[in-house]
Amino acid sequence: MNFLTVLLMLLSIFFVACKAQDSSSNFEDEVEILEDVNLVDVMESSQGSGVTLFKLKHKCLLSYNLYGEIGQDEYLFYFYKNQLLEGKYNSYRYKVDEEGIIDLANFSETDIVLVKQENIGRERFDKLIKLLNPDIVEKIVISMTLCVVRGM
Repeated sequence: MNFLTVLLMLLSIFFVACKAQDSSSNFEDEVEILEDVNLVDVMESSQGSGVTLFKLKHKCLLSYNLYGEIGQDEYLFYFYKNQLLEGKYNSYRYKVDEEGIIDLANFSETDIVLVKQENIGRERFDKLIKLLNPDIVEKIVISMTLCVVRGM
């Protein structure tokens, strides 16, 4: 994996963690990564892709991220058991300098710009959840306390 891919994956996890955090609670006590799958051999993306399943306090999050040369796409699915609570799609582009180059040496979260955001339905969620370990998914659906998948 190249430096940009690793950096983007870390920033992606950071953004998801920040979004999932409830301002009145301690984030580290309530979020657990249940599975993190690198989809480099499964999905087409110029810089990689991955799906991460999170357990939150009262729901689960499935996060799917596609990394490209000029930006990234993020799909977030919040669910409880097998009930989809919310699906969101976010498209980000990287800021470039005057010469049209992304400055990786000084890259920060301010170098990512949200260019599109929309609500999405269950179809993509159903495709993504099949990429996860079935034993983990089954435990989530059965358990009343597990709930967030973040993904595709």
